Parts: sequence; structure tokens; C-alpha cells
Amino acid sequence: MKCLILFETALFAGAAAAAATIHLCGDSTMANQGNKKIQGWGEYLRYSFKPAEFAVKNSAISGRSARSFTREGRFAAVAAAVKPGDWVVIEFGHNDGGSLSKDNGRSDCFGDGAQTCETTYK
Repeated sequence: MKCLILFETALFAGAAAAAATIHLCGDSTMANQGNKKIQGWGEYLRYSFKPAEFAVKNSAISGRSARSFTREGRFAAVAAAVKPGDWVVIEFGHNDGGSLSKDNGRSDCFGDGAQTCETTYK
């Protein structure tokens, strides 16, 4: 199941503020695919906003899950760049499956959120 979450940080209190940034965190469905003939939707989001009001920073990477994006420090890098008034869009899902018995670094721990699990990432 795909998950899309929007977070808004505190709004600017000042009058003339710089353009807010929309930070994108996700997998291939959002990512820049390089020279391939397809692109994730994140590459086109900027066309939906006036550049003076919003800039789009696409940090999505193909093949990532919420777990691997976290382990690689990518969420931390985005969090460090967020300013008041910015938005963060998080979209993962189809890479999050699998089994922890043969850990591919992308599988999630099963449960309702209160569980923990042990695995060795190889």
C-alpha cells in the first residue's frame, strides 16, 4: 500500500519571506530517473507551483524503502534542510515488502507499530 504524508512546519511570521521549499522523500515513483525515458511524478511537481512561492527539492531515490532511506541518512539530510514554512512529502510503499529472514535492507518489521524485530543487514 502506498503511503503519502504531508508535513507543514511553522509558517513564517515575517512579511516578505523567501520561497518555501517542498522536499520530496520517496522511491522510483517520485524520483528523477536520470536519462531514462520515464520520470517519477516528483520531477513534474514544480510545474504546479509559481517559482516565487515554492521551490521543489526532489530527494527521492529509486529502489528505496522507508527503512533504507532512513538507514542511508537521507531523512536526516532532508530534516536538516527544512526551514519554517517548508513542506515535506513522504511517499514509499512498493519497496517495503519482503522477509527479514533474507534481509534485503528494505523489508519492514511486521505488526501494528509497537513491535520490534531483530535482523542482520548484509
